[in-house]
Amino acid sequence: MTKILAIDDNPDNLIVIKAVLSTAFTDLTVITATTGKKGIELAESENPDVILLDLIMPDMDGYETCRILKTDKELSRIPVIILTALQTDAASRIKALKLGAELFLCKPVDETELTAQVTSMLRIKRSEDKLRLDNENLEEIIKQRTEELQKALILHEITEETLKASEERFRLIVKNSSDILVVINPDGIQRYISPAVERITGYSPNDLIQKSIADVIHPDDLPEVMRVWAEGIGNPGRLLKVQYRHIHKTKQWVYVEAVGQSFVDEPSVQGVITSVRDISERLEAERAKQRAATIQQIQYNIAHAVVTADSQNELFEVVRKELSQLMDTRNFILAQYDEQTGMLSAPFERDERGENPPDWSAENSLTGHVIKQKRSLFLKKADIKALADAGEIVLRGIRAEVWIGVPIKAGDKVTAAIVIQSYDNPDAYDKNSVEILEIIANQLNIYAERKRAEENEMKLSKALIQSPVSIVITDTNGIIEYVNPKICEITGYFSEELLGQNPRIFQSGVTSQETYQQLWKTILSGGEWRGEFQNKKKTGELFWESVSITPIIDLSGRISNFLAVKEDITERKKNIEELEKAKHRAEAGDRLKSAFLENISHEIRTPLNGILGFAPLVIDPTVTDDEKQEYLEILNTSGKRLIQTVTDYMDISLLVSGNMKIKPKQFAIVKLINELESAFKQRCQRKNLLLEIQLSEIQKNIILNTDHELLRKILFHLFDNAVKFTEKGGIKLECYSMPGIIRFTVKDTGIGINQQALPNIFDKFYQEETKLTRSHEGSGLGLTIVDELLKLLGGEILVESEKLKGSLFTISIPYESNSIEAVVKDKHENLSNTMKTRTIVIAEDDEDNFYFLKVSLRSQNFEILRAKNGQDAVDIIKTNKNVCLVLMDLKMPDLDGYEATKQIKAFRSDLPIIAVTAYAMSGDEEKTLEAGCDGYLPKPFSREQILDMIHQYITN
Repeated sequence: MTKILAIDDNPDNLIVIKAVLSTAFTDLTVITATTGKKGIELAESENPDVILLDLIMPDMDGYETCRILKTDKELSRIPVIILTALQTDAASRIKALKLGAELFLCKPVDETELTAQVTSMLRIKRSEDKLRLDNENLEEIIKQRTEELQKALILHEITEETLKASEERFRLIVKNSSDILVVINPDGIQRYISPAVERITGYSPNDLIQKSIADVIHPDDLPEVMRVWAEGIGNPGRLLKVQYRHIHKTKQWVYVEAVGQSFVDEPSVQGVITSVRDISERLEAERAKQRAATIQQIQYNIAHAVVTADSQNELFEVVRKELSQLMDTRNFILAQYDEQTGMLSAPFERDERGENPPDWSAENSLTGHVIKQKRSLFLKKADIKALADAGEIVLRGIRAEVWIGVPIKAGDKVTAAIVIQSYDNPDAYDKNSVEILEIIANQLNIYAERKRAEENEMKLSKALIQSPVSIVITDTNGIIEYVNPKICEITGYFSEELLGQNPRIFQSGVTSQETYQQLWKTILSGGEWRGEFQNKKKTGELFWESVSITPIIDLSGRISNFLAVKEDITERKKNIEELEKAKHRAEAGDRLKSAFLENISHEIRTPLNGILGFAPLVIDPTVTDDEKQEYLEILNTSGKRLIQTVTDYMDISLLVSGNMKIKPKQFAIVKLINELESAFKQRCQRKNLLLEIQLSEIQKNIILNTDHELLRKILFHLFDNAVKFTEKGGIKLECYSMPGIIRFTVKDTGIGINQQALPNIFDKFYQEETKLTRSHEGSGLGLTIVDELLKLLGGEILVESEKLKGSLFTISIPYESNSIEAVVKDKHENLSNTMKTRTIVIAEDDEDNFYFLKVSLRSQNFEILRAKNGQDAVDIIKTNKNVCLVLMDLKMPDLDGYEATKQIKAFRSDLPIIAVTAYAMSGDEEKTLEAGCDGYLPKPFSREQILDMIHQYITN
């Protein structure tokens, strides 16, 4: 009956241990104790085969209990296995092993591992018990045999006759003795051998009589035997003893022990009488004990190396050297298996031949055979050949005389294998070698799993510390036991301020009590609660958190703690709020754009309809002259409206894309104001509106240095809006000058603007009235263009308005104070009155555009030459020295206007060239000036504009 004593203060653990071991062992009694003192008492009375000892117990812990057990002579023989769930560090293991414990296992212990380790301890215990019993029996037998021999010698000394009388009886004793009795003469020749020799050596007495003892003793043992022999011959009466190997008839060797005495001085004997006993079993038991002790020490050394080794290579070098105490490890390989690739590699290898590749396929290899079968293999050379002949493996390199492969497992999977082999000794290993390697492989796997667990714990610890979200762990009452650095970073509390506190320290009072009640109800029932809190930092600042709280379940299935994972979502909340606002703005913008696109269609199609509708009527012979004049005015108005619409779209496009450029130049304010007055005077008259312009004499002489065209556009749009939205009353323009600033105000008595709409009137695509039924024409881009243009000029605009009472727009732009006499020339002066006949070249490939230019200039005193492309223009000017000016279209076939200008300027640098183009994009004017043009006039232009430009360059 096998007895196992389990000492643990937790009754549940005792029940589990008893259940596991009772299932694994049929003939087993498990004795239990809940204290160390009671365990020692049971160990003394029950003499168990193995003791399972918990480390953490009240009154007397496992260390003290183990120490007492191992200091008792009788109890020290019982193997002790330490079981603990807490102290798993290297120092604890080493302390327990130093006190005498055979093994150190961590809870929860794997059932298979516990069963295997208990089996190993039982095997060692039984071997030690058998060895001790054999020693005791041997000592008793030797004592008895010595007494008998002494008595026999005494009788022999008394009388030869008595010896002869007892000879028959002595012969019977010798014949039936289990030991071999041998009489050897002084020359070492065996004169007599008892029948027991055949049982022990296989030889009959006749086979060995007259043979020298040197013929039956192992050559390695012979020197020691001869030394003892010589000592015995020289010292009659002294009892001598020696161990050696005796030849067996099977050519094997038998371990024996000879006890004898020299009787060379006795005439009747004249030799040495010895008793030879078979001690093979005793030596095997001793070797088993020694091997067990060695294995235990090896395990201890390997356990220490697992903790202290700096690398895997260093660890396995320790394993190899430790195992070399028991077997040949000259050829030692750790082979790791990659299940994904099916390849083996050797991170550690010691091989005499050094012919192994760095990695090789597990398929059809010996090591792969171990991996596949998940069990150890012990193969001789012939076994290896048989596997190769059967096609199960492919021979690689030199075949070993003997080969062992032992798997290292992680759960059910084989992750690696230990391989040892001998190239020259077929008897280098035995089955004990396999068992030892399996113990070491199991030990390595245990420590590997433990190390992986420690690494995972370290990773988990680092993950908690370095987590980008807040981690809080509380007990079941909600008291904080752990916080990670992130929560301290977010809330401003130190960890010492939070430990021992309740999470309500973060509450802001915003969250309802019903929410907290639902939270506790969920997590206490084992569920996960998710939600959001608006919590409070140490400074009182509010912030939003997304929170997930889950219960932590212990091994008994009870809730031991609560884990809260919290993420600061304050910025996310803000972003969502901004996105919502942006969404509403975008939706409003989409509505505005839809209406705007509809207005675009209206603003383009309406004037086009006027142009296309009335153009045929002008040439209709049935139409009267008065009607034609009316139609022509409509055509002119529609054309201007269409041009203005296209210009607005082009301007806003350039402004939005950032391609609008400033081209500053000096000009008189009075000239700009006169242009505006001329442009809007008739429109005001048609609507019976009073147009009032206030400009002092000083202001009339102010010369501005800014972009004339952009400022003209700004004032034009303000005037246009004022006239468009005013039905009675008037429009007033005033100018104010001060150091560094000039200010214009445009005031009207029109419909005004709602206060709610005022903040948006400068937004792109915004119109206060967006419906198709709106009462006023226009794209709604005017004020947007004004605002953007002012930003380019470094100015600003302010607006005051009241619905149905009118609006006041004030613009301010910077300028350098410079007051001079402004000279305004009559731009309508007829060139023909001041100039003699001059030649002008019109480089234009479009027939209609050329015809318009020709008609515009026919009342002037010009000779007009036409060039249909750039090359024609170059050729004409080369052959005609009277050309005084060129109107150069930029887009023409063969040679464009840019290149033609460059070529003309190369031989007529003084010839004025005016660029005429329909590509009125930002940067085009600079491009034309770089090409050599002197002026720039974008299409469409009026007869008045072209005459102004020609007058400027010809008179100059």
